[in-house]
Amino acid sequence: MRKVICKSCLCSLLCSFVFLAVPSCIFAQAAASTSAAPAAIAPVPNPCPRFAPGSVIHQPAALFSRNGVLSVQFSYQTRPDSVGRSLFCFMTPSGLQNPTLHVRPGDHLIITVTNNTTNAPLMMTLNAPNCGPGGNKMTFSSLNIHYHGTNTSPTCHSDEVIKTVINFGQTFQYNVAIPADEPPGLYWYHPHVHGIAEAALLGGASGALVVDGIEDVQPAVSRLRHRILLVRDQVTTQSLTQNVGEGSGNDPNGAPFQEITINNITTNTTTDITKDPPVTTYTPLSFTWSRAKNSSGGFPTRLLIPFSICNMSSTAFRKPCTSLPSTV
Repeated sequence: MRKVICKSCLCSLLCSFVFLAVPSCIFAQAAASTSAAPAAIAPVPNPCPRFAPGSVIHQPAALFSRNGVLSVQFSYQTRPDSVGRSLFCFMTPSGLQNPTLHVRPGDHLIITVTNNTTNAPLMMTLNAPNCGPGGNKMTFSSLNIHYHGTNTSPTCHSDEVIKTVINFGQTFQYNVAIPADEPPGLYWYHPHVHGIAEAALLGGASGALVVDGIEDVQPAVSRLRHRILLVRDQVTTQSLTQNVGEGSGNDPNGAPFQEITINNITTNTTTDITKDPPVTTYTPLSFTWSRAKNSSGGFPTRLLIPFSICNMSSTAFRKPCTSLPSTV
């Protein structure tokens, strides 16, 4: 059975992905073995790592399918950051955070995930039928995984997001069959428990899912490598520490209360509210990605990619964007 559209999907603007094809190299890891009765995945020390504002942006680690299977183990975890934001992430036992998952049409993506967040109160009871170890009990820390944009089956142990519940301390295994005719390109995976998914996504729990084979559709890009940029919103540090909250909307002089992050690197949006009008500044972001050595001479080692960052707050829509140069 094929999904046509998921009416309950979160708006993809909550966590946008930019897929760039430029020369570079990415990291690969061999697929792990699978188990019919999966054991729990232990919590990973120091989960959901974050770099300092303005740090160099690197590629997420990448895992690739082998012999038609990509088997991944995830520990789903959370922690507060230094100013009280709740961070969420999918961690592998080796310490990879939200790795990019590479599959090909016809592959199987097997994900064993343990919910290692917190034991939270009951949120609601679901009507039967149910899927997952949580049964009909959905809590404020429940988990499931959605494979956004794919044409995978909306059935239990696949891309079912309405009745699948994995509560704190529970382990579940997905076996997602990627259709043989799945269009190659960029998709993404993220939690999809209604009512709490937005906080998890904006807290960092999402990753790219790439169906490889785009070169078979467009041979002109066959020599180019992939670049993955994960763009998210988060509440600014200033909003949390100086009580700079959301304004009334359409205020040309309002201070942003949200900012963007790229691959979990923040622009550190700060507004001097003592000035009239307030002055907002951003930390420039740099991309320093190396390329694989080649003899063609056709790829530069450094590229200058200008991009613009606009205020994310509804109080500042009329403010101009700030153009930031980024070096590759």
